[in-house]
Amino acid sequence: MRQRSSGAIGIAPWLVCVFVFLPGCHRGAPVRSVGLEQHSLRFFLTAQPDGTVDLAEHPPLLGRIDLKPILEAEGAAPAQVELLIHAGRLYLWGDGFRNVWELTQKPGSSQAGYRPAVTFEAPPSHLRLSHYAGEDGGCVRMDALEQPTAFLSAKGDVLTNCP
Repeated sequence: MRQRSSGAIGIAPWLVCVFVFLPGCHRGAPVRSVGLEQHSLRFFLTAQPDGTVDLAEHPPLLGRIDLKPILEAEGAAPAQVELLIHAGRLYLWGDGFRNVWELTQKPGSSQAGYRPAVTFEAPPSHLRLSHYAGEDGGCVRMDALEQPTAFLSAKGDVLTNCP
């Protein structure tokens, strides 16, 4: 009676060949890159009486932001708010606000965290948010009447110039 081999020895050299030579044969898609210059998106939204703003006011955007906690914190109810989308964050300001607010969506939810990114001693007059291209990717530029220009870095620092 002949004893049957398990075949492990016969398969092992074949597996070695597969693991040694196959990865060299398969070449995935080459890593490619494209130039990407991100600009910010800035627009004004009408504040509704219930404290919300409707992003669909500016197609192709969709969605809604509930500003009630921010409006209560500011003690203001502007007719319009300015929203700047910059580097994956939303920056919000409205007439009568002492703060520029940063909103960051919580992944996988319809909620966003919010915090005052910049606080002014008094509400600035006619604040304008924009993107300013610096060497380190840019900053949020804040221009207001009768106040020096300020910059908000990606790290959250308020600066007098954008690095």
